[in-house]
Amino acid sequence: MSLALTYRLGRELFSPRAALAAGLLLLSNDLVNSLGPVIRHYSPAMLLALLSTWFYWRWGGRWSARWGAAYALSGLLLIYTLYNGVLVLLVHGLHSLLVRRRLWPIAGRRYSLRWLPALAAQVTHPAHRRAPDGGRRLCGQPPFGPRRAGRLFFPDRG
Repeated sequence: MSLALTYRLGRELFSPRAALAAGLLLLSNDLVNSLGPVIRHYSPAMLLALLSTWFYWRWGGRWSARWGAAYALSGLLLIYTLYNGVLVLLVHGLHSLLVRRRLWPIAGRRYSLRWLPALAAQVTHPAHRRAPDGGRRLCGQPPFGPRRAGRLFFPDRG
């Protein structure tokens, strides 16, 4: 199934010749050949990663609820099968951010980059110690608590 899906995805994205080359590379891959017959999560994870990528590509082109639901279901199954599958979905999100420029203001508003230094300082700072300035501020920003988290995701609610 992964071979057929690789061919179909390659044909839709590039050309039949590129799809054939991708299929042959998949067939000749030692890792796929050695881990494919093993009863583990490798084969379903590869199939679900390809399936979620194909659904993502279809959903991005048509924006129908059917393709979106199929993408969400395949993404959830991918994460359930292999927790590293979340990386595939993160790459889909990055692609969506880079290709669709109208999403940049939304991402900038919701996930403000100015909080990253404060968040990094709080994550790496031991919880039982105080910050260098007495615990009031980290990296020039107030401590990141529930109120700040609420403002990060709902900036218009004071």
